[in-house]
Amino acid sequence: MKLRSRLLMKLVLGLSAGAACAAIGACSTSDAGDDSAAGSGGTSTGGTGTATGGSGNVAGAATGGGSGGAGPMGTACPTPTTALLTDFSMLDGGGGDPSAWGDFTNTFSGTSFVYPNGAAMYPLTADFSGENWHITGTVGDYSGFGLVFSLKSSASGGCNLVDASMFSGISFSIKGSVPIPGALADTVQLIVATAADDPASAWLNAHKMAGAADVPDSFGTCMPVSNQYDGTCGSPTYTVPVTATATTINVKWSDLKGGKPMASPDPMKITSIAWVIPTPAGVGGASVATYMVDLTIDDLKFLP
Repeated sequence: MKLRSRLLMKLVLGLSAGAACAAIGACSTSDAGDDSAAGSGGTSTGGTGTATGGSGNVAGAATGGGSGGAGPMGTACPTPTTALLTDFSMLDGGGGDPSAWGDFTNTFSGTSFVYPNGAAMYPLTADFSGENWHITGTVGDYSGFGLVFSLKSSASGGCNLVDASMFSGISFSIKGSVPIPGALADTVQLIVATAADDPASAWLNAHKMAGAADVPDSFGTCMPVSNQYDGTCGSPTYTVPVTATATTINVKWSDLKGGKPMASPDPMKITSIAWVIPTPAGVGGASVATYMVDLTIDDLKFLP
């Protein structure tokens, strides 16, 4: 359980939150600036060791707006061996923690996060007492939820590259209410980030604000033209409908569109999985149009 404690303290709002922020082309009002590598959840986390396992060398020629070249790599995750991530029951492999899956030894393991959280002005709350992932709160900032991957041998407990090529996509049950006015009402955006669409950690560290900490090494190879959120790099998304009745959503990797420079995710090089809640009008200002969100996620698994 000590490893899981470190994960919950260090990895909540890590790489996944940053990927979600980049995918929508905007960040939290607490960001230091366009070139800052930290998003609303703070400094990105993840492993710093040499990539191992079946991920291969993905550091080759960089894509996007800048020139290529070899760069630092992150830490590869163990290969998933079962389709089920979690049904959020106390009997999951997470040692009695319904937010977790896997045994946190040498298997593909992880836990979940919501953002913003903690002392944020508009925090979201996750509750697992119903043996599901129940997310509630007032949305008044860039907000969402996602998955954190684990690796027991990493100093931080994290890993940031998953080979899910043996699966065709991801599946989950969702119900609830997202009462934002307009076309985005009762929807969330699923984001599956891939190495080709992630900004390279070397680029982020070369363009960070003075005094900011380095982001950990990653598998990202995209080189932004001017800043991290200029649209050069972006993760593919899929619009998920939300209704009052629990509905199983099956999303194939090819269903995710709009990534830059790679339109759909490469299932061999998945770096994060997250969901973005629609951003209210006026975010960051005194007259932000807040609304209450209520979401329940269950039976999270890969598609065969």
